[in-house]
Amino acid sequence: MKQALLAAVLAMLCTQASASVLYQQPPDPNGGFYHSSWWDPDGSNYDEYVWDRFVLGSNADLDSVNWRGAYDPAYGGNSPVVNFTVAIYASIAGGSEPDVAHPPLVEYETGSNAGETYAGVFGGATMYDYRFALPVAFHAQAGIPYWVQIEGWQWGFPGWSLARGTGGDGYHFRCQHLTEDSKDGPPTGCRFTAPSGDAAFTLLTTAVTSVDSPQLPAAFALRGALPNPSRGDHVEVSFSLPDASPAELSLFDVAGRHMAFKEVGALGAGPHAVDLAGRVPIKPGIYFARLSQGARSQMVKVIVTR
Repeated sequence: MKQALLAAVLAMLCTQASASVLYQQPPDPNGGFYHSSWWDPDGSNYDEYVWDRFVLGSNADLDSVNWRGAYDPAYGGNSPVVNFTVAIYASIAGGSEPDVAHPPLVEYETGSNAGETYAGVFGGATMYDYRFALPVAFHAQAGIPYWVQIEGWQWGFPGWSLARGTGGDGYHFRCQHLTEDSKDGPPTGCRFTAPSGDAAFTLLTTAVTSVDSPQLPAAFALRGALPNPSRGDHVEVSFSLPDASPAELSLFDVAGRHMAFKEVGALGAGPHAVDLAGRVPIKPGIYFARLSQGARSQMVKVIVTR
């Protein structure tokens, strides 16, 4: 027993894990959603699926996905989600669409409602937050367009939907099975479209390092803000620096006015998280967090609501 306890303590001392945001399309505070669910177990001509694109600025191991969703109020009484499919697809040449002609690069089932948690009412619809840790991390390459697909499984009329997000490229890809006048029976095939609007999701990584293993040089990267949207009293921005040269982390509004500023170069190389909210909460609105070091600069959108 003592040996097992000692081994556990040593493992905790030798390993350090930290979650970082790789990519984020925050939920739109005005609400809105896109149907992305199917009628388990056979599907139906009411089914719809959504894909949305993401591109990372550096190579990374993606091991967790968070998203927001809603049950369409127009489909009142529809059944709860009992399972989710979470998949990542490659792009066709040019990156404008997911490569649906081939199987996804990875595809998993959550086996549950993915920790469905009440998030609030936005645009008249009750929203929920979800999370899923991939069983095996997906290694995403920098500059390569990928597409994430999240679809709910329902034992009744499929009305679960992905919440509308912000900060993406302004459109998503959709499959609709409404291809016949009669919607009874099994699905008859997808009608693909590319409607405007982003989906709300966040991609995260858990970096694990050992004191016995050499660490790779830290990268200059602005990971994102949590929570996002924020209520203004807490805006924690995650980032990493390659060295201890002067660096600035600032928050400014859409008119370019600085709302917060911190010199962060002294924190040194590695991952960091800094709260940009001061003693007085930040007013509701759209802001941008910017990380600058020398000639390098990166920005991420931050939304503050009440």
